[in-house]
Amino acid sequence: MGCKSFRIVASPFGAVFYAGFGYFWRMKNAEFVDRLSLAEMGENRCGMVAQIEGDSRFISRIVSIGLTPGSAFTLLKNDGRSPVLVFCRDTVIAVNHKESSQIFVKVES
Repeated sequence: MGCKSFRIVASPFGAVFYAGFGYFWRMKNAEFVDRLSLAEMGENRCGMVAQIEGDSRFISRIVSIGLTPGSAFTLLKNDGRSPVLVFCRDTVIAVNHKESSQIFVKVES
């Protein structure tokens, strides 16, 4: 597939291989689960936070404002320039675009 390295990621969906191309592969039955970063997600879509990457300071700050793995949310605004607006736990949260690329989500279909 052209990927240079794989890493195992623990998630609410079980252990999966991440290959860095936008999909996670579930080991049990070899099905692809589409997961995006918050920055890639379209407006007015619902989803669930699946994974947060970054240093401990970033993760601590994001978790403290309420975006924890497993929490449901609605993406209100994502125009690519201004901060991403997320409605989660009865609160509107603004996350800058660079940081939103480190928050991975599972989109409801």
